[in-house]
Amino acid sequence: MEIWDGYLEAGSLAGCDLIRGNQIPDGLFHLVSEVILSDIKWQSSAYYEETVRQRGK
Repeated sequence: MEIWDGYLEAGSLAGCDLIRGNQIPDGLFHLVSEVILSDIKWQSSAYYEETVRQRGK
C-alpha cells in the first residue's frame, strides 16, 4: 500500500494521509516529483577527448 501526505492547495500539510487508488477528496493534493539523471560531463566533446587522451597514456 502506498501512503501519501495530503496537502492543501497553498502547499501546507493537511494533516491527513492519502492512499494510492482511493479517491482524493476535493481540496486535497499530493506531491509528485520526477528525477532524470544525466552525466553532463560526457556531453562535452572537449571533456570526452581529454579523457580518451589521458587513458591512452
